[in-house]
Amino acid sequence: MNKNMYLEDILKIHVSAGIRQLDTLIEMEEFLIDICSGTIKYYISHSQTEGQYCTDAKNFIEENYMKDFSISDVADSLNISYQYLSKIFKTQCGRSMSDYLNYIRIEKGKEYLRNTNESFTKIAQKIGYNNVQSFQRFFKKYENVTPYNYRKLNSIR
Repeated sequence: MNKNMYLEDILKIHVSAGIRQLDTLIEMEEFLIDICSGTIKYYISHSQTEGQYCTDAKNFIEENYMKDFSISDVADSLNISYQYLSKIFKTQCGRSMSDYLNYIRIEKGKEYLRNTNESFTKIAQKIGYNNVQSFQRFFKKYENVTPYNYRKLNSIR
C-alpha cells in the first residue's frame, strides 16, 4: 500500500469517527480545518525532508565525482533506499542521479580542458571515467562538441 492510500484511509477513519462526535456545524468546520491543516503540515514537512535528501545527494556527488562509486552508494550514505532516493531526486531535481553525476563530471572536464594541456585520458581519470571513450561520449552528449574541439575553442593557454 503506498503512503498516500494509507494516509487517505487514516483520514477517512479519523474524519468519520470525529464527525460523529460533533454536535454543531461550527464544531465540524473547526474539526475539518484542523484535519486540513495537519495534512498540509505533514506534506510540507515530508517535502522538506525530500528536499534535504536531494541536497545531501548532490553534495555527495559533487564531493566524490572523481571516485568510482555507484548511485546505490549515495543512497547508502543517506541511510535510505536507492529506489526512494532515485524517485525523489528525479522529482526534486528534474534529472536522474546518473545524469547529474555525468553533468558534474563534464563541468569539471571543461575546467581541465580550458586550463591545462593534460591529455584526454588523464582528464577522464581525474573526473571519474574509467576510460577516455566514456569521457568523449558523454562530453559530446552534454556539450554537442568533442573535447578536442572544446579545448581548441576555449583554451586560455
